[in-house]
Amino acid sequence: LMDTIIETGEDLLDTVEKERQVVDTLVEAGEPAPTELSAVLEDAIADVRDQYPNATIEAEAPEAVSVMAAPDLRDAIRELLKNAIQHADQPSPAVELLVDLDPESESVRVRISDDAPSIPGNEIDPLFADTDPSAVYHGTGLGLWLVYWIVDICNGTLSFDRTTDDTGNVVTVRLPRATSSC
Repeated sequence: LMDTIIETGEDLLDTVEKERQVVDTLVEAGEPAPTELSAVLEDAIADVRDQYPNATIEAEAPEAVSVMAAPDLRDAIRELLKNAIQHADQPSPAVELLVDLDPESESVRVRISDDAPSIPGNEIDPLFADTDPSAVYHGTGLGLWLVYWIVDICNGTLSFDRTTDDTGNVVTVRLPRATSSC
């Protein structure tokens, strides 16, 4: 019984912290500015590796690519990596982060693939609904909303898919590439 009470209390504290982070992001969001993506990714990956030493995170990205991003982009990447690990149904989850340039759209894609069960529709669908979020939201947390709003502030897009062999999720963050004229 005591373990259940402690776990419930920790879950509530996590929710409150996430809510504070969402409010701070929405209230204090800076304007997107040219940002070196590799530094953001390295920081986010290091934080998550420290928190989840049993997980494997492989990353592949160009050495230098600059995107237009808000200061909270690191939080969005960190949240996606943590979600991939937390929702895996194995003790040593594997996550892959790939960055590539889309020459046609002048954007940069950050794809995070995992080996976790499918993200439930009630977590994803409200993000893209045309109705008031409070009327349709029936998800279990605020993490994907935090990611959605940060990516939106960056003038980017967010999409969800399954791996080609249907063994995991692929979350893609597409960000505008910064040019030297910025």
